[in-house]
Amino acid sequence: MKNSVKFFGVLALMLLMAAPAMAADFNMSDALAKFWNDMGITSFFVGEGWKNAVMLGIGCFLLYLAIKKEYEPLLLLPIAFGMVLTNLPGAGMFHTEMWNNEFLNPDSPYYHSYRHIMAEGGLLDILYIGVKAGVYPCLIFLGVGAMTDFGPLIANPKSLLLGAAAQLGIFATFLVTQIDIFGFNPQEAASIGIIGGADGPTAIFLTTKLAPHLLGPIAVAAYSYMALVPVIQPPIMRALTTKKERMIRMKQLRTVSKKEKIVFPIVVAIVVCALYGACEFDLGRKLYKTSKNEFYIYLAALFGVLIFGTVYGVVIGVILSFLEVIIRAVAPPKSFLGIIPGKTDFYDLERNRDARTIEHVVIYRFGGNLFFANIDDFESDIEDAIQPDTTTVVADTGAVRSSRRCLSAPPSAASRPDSWACLPEWEPPSA
Repeated sequence: MKNSVKFFGVLALMLLMAAPAMAADFNMSDALAKFWNDMGITSFFVGEGWKNAVMLGIGCFLLYLAIKKEYEPLLLLPIAFGMVLTNLPGAGMFHTEMWNNEFLNPDSPYYHSYRHIMAEGGLLDILYIGVKAGVYPCLIFLGVGAMTDFGPLIANPKSLLLGAAAQLGIFATFLVTQIDIFGFNPQEAASIGIIGGADGPTAIFLTTKLAPHLLGPIAVAAYSYMALVPVIQPPIMRALTTKKERMIRMKQLRTVSKKEKIVFPIVVAIVVCALYGACEFDLGRKLYKTSKNEFYIYLAALFGVLIFGTVYGVVIGVILSFLEVIIRAVAPPKSFLGIIPGKTDFYDLERNRDARTIEHVVIYRFGGNLFFANIDDFESDIEDAIQPDTTTVVADTGAVRSSRRCLSAPPSAASRPDSWACLPEWEPPSA
């Protein structure tokens, strides 16, 4: 009691001593304005601060669902609490400019610099390194795998096909986000579409490769979506099923032993790793970029090996390759070429919107050898392209074994179907 009296007495004495100075310079409106500006809550009403207020509300709502309703608390609780911490005004736990303007800018001295993040970033910036480096998906996969009960799958292996249903949502979302009104490019659309697979780690991994600038919102959307499945599923199930169907009690076909549950994931891991080492996935990636037909043959042979065995897979690949050779010989790739202003090469007129034809000139590229099955197409394509004002026809026949140079013919010769000839030793006239 005595100590309290002494404390308040000293405080009163200090106020009395400072009163004259305060009275001279003190302004109540300025003091209140300074107090308001110094409050963190003020940032909610300045610029885009309302967005932080909205995210705080969403974070609190997700906390309520995780704690009160117990909707996937292992996922939803850390996501929601992270949202709250990130959007607290003046907390300085997460700095967007570090990850956008500095980390992703090649001209910045801190481009892809985790050292800068560790030195200057806040708590959530440091934790976010695990997201960028792809550490968390691996840890989550380990945890999910350890908690997964494979008993129903082992008892009924056909149920594995039900997992393909998620792929429909992936491709549907990908196609929808390609619409111009959304403004997403194919890489961003793929990153968004993978959310439909109900797999947060996969969404994070794919986004880091295709659209790293969308990693934050996609990660939140993916895990929030998974956590909110108990909210989303019931109305859909009630709409698509009857009450009688929902009362059906599904029983496990057989009791799966503990030994089976232990052996199954180990064997699957060994087989998958072995297949990954045996398959040339880099080759598939290169084929997809260079030749779609050969890529499809690669996929057919791969699945043939996995489903029917090595011999049958090889046979499938050989047969398809033989058919592809025949099709390519009969209907080789061909195109009419033009130029793009400012560039020196020739470009396919159909594939390049900026390509333009050369006035009075027809340039035709034939991508295969000439023989009885395709010579008619060769002639008819050029005859149809010739206009009354055409002065020169250039045929790029580099793929024709009987011709090693481009063929140039005046319109008097090109206009007659019986005048076509390959000139292997033809030399263009000198300038």
